[in-house]
Amino acid sequence: MQAHRFSRRQWLAAASAVALPAWNTPAGAQATTRFLVAAAAGGATDLLTRQYAQWLGQEWKRPTPVENRAGGGSLIATQLLQRAAPDGSTLMLSGLSHVANVGMMDAAQYDPVKDFTAIAKLLTFGSVLVVNDAVPARDIRQFIAYVKANPDKLNFGLGGTGTSQHLASVALAREAGIRFATIPYKGGGLAMNDLLSGQVQFMIESIPTAIPHIQSGKIRALAVTGSQRSTGLPEVPTLAESALPQFDVEAWFVLLGPAGLPTDFVQSTYQHLQKIMAQPTVKDKLLAMGAQPDLLSPAQSRAFLESESRRWLPLIRQAGIKV
Repeated sequence: MQAHRFSRRQWLAAASAVALPAWNTPAGAQATTRFLVAAAAGGATDLLTRQYAQWLGQEWKRPTPVENRAGGGSLIATQLLQRAAPDGSTLMLSGLSHVANVGMMDAAQYDPVKDFTAIAKLLTFGSVLVVNDAVPARDIRQFIAYVKANPDKLNFGLGGTGTSQHLASVALAREAGIRFATIPYKGGGLAMNDLLSGQVQFMIESIPTAIPHIQSGKIRALAVTGSQRSTGLPEVPTLAESALPQFDVEAWFVLLGPAGLPTDFVQSTYQHLQKIMAQPTVKDKLLAMGAQPDLLSPAQSRAFLESESRRWLPLIRQAGIKV
């Protein structure tokens, strides 16, 4: 039998196919990469997840479906991610609740660092305290005085337990000496609907979710929760500058996968994110939403999660916050 002779072109093609990691091929190791959302549609987590899924899908040239798995204060989606195959088929944008739930929920039986793979910290953003027309206050000092005069009578719409907004509300109550009823929802979008309809009187909500309603005049922004004014709401003062000097609670998102993701996939995805977030149009879009781009490498992102765990878990346990 005559041996088959490969042409030079065939040898080069075969060698390239072997040398090129599967993660860098247009199809990748998976036909799709699913992005989990730990909240209902319409909130900041949902909006930003869909945006990053679209950007990465364009880079990968493969479908990136988004699946909302709201409930359990993000625990349902987090546990799905924890159990997912470490092959790049399932990712998730996780925020402060990823860390906080470990201290707040007995059911959160996971290590926020060791049981997941940190791919990249993406951004930070403050939240904004907003009220509807049922609240007569025009600034944060008037608001605090009004709530003090009406203890436990105002309803606070909570878009998700364990979130930065949740912790900001706890800090606000403690530092301002006010009391109110907390009404939990499965997402910021659902809570916002009830703020607009008058079922709740105020929220501390992510700026991307709140901006359209602030701009339409349906709700009023009184203060932002971060250490600096937001690029999305530059005219709105911080809580620190207007009423509570030490107040500083910011939201963030880190792109996570299950533990054991291949290093080449992690690095490749991070490199795609570097390319995406270097684009002026992307930066402008995020800034307009009130989000501050803050891209960190996989190693830096893991260290960031560790530092947030050290910051928040002792405070949550000392305060006795349980869900």
